[in-house]
Amino acid sequence: MTINLDLAWSRVKKDLKDKHFIAPLFLPSILQVDLQNWLTQLKSKVESKMFQPHAMEIIEIPKGKGLIRPGSLLFIEDNLVYTALIQECYLKYCHKFSGHKIMLTLPT
Repeated sequence: MTINLDLAWSRVKKDLKDKHFIAPLFLPSILQVDLQNWLTQLKSKVESKMFQPHAMEIIEIPKGKGLIRPGSLLFIEDNLVYTALIQECYLKYCHKFSGHKIMLTLPT
């Protein structure tokens, strides 16, 4: 299976703008410095079956009126690989998801 990490990165990066509980907050900016190299290395790890996801951390997200809700904190590379795999599964089995729409192009 070939995965499209460029498309997945565009989605993950867009999602990260709306989430304020990533750690560290500046990580997407650092990755942009050598993004293609990082994506190439990650793709190589996935395709050679050397990729090992990290444990997800459950964190408390504040809500209004002093309430909290649980939230999951994924490592950014795990989020990226999961997103890419979901894309590929959808493309392969999209005929089974009739009536559901997903963006299959890079957002502008």
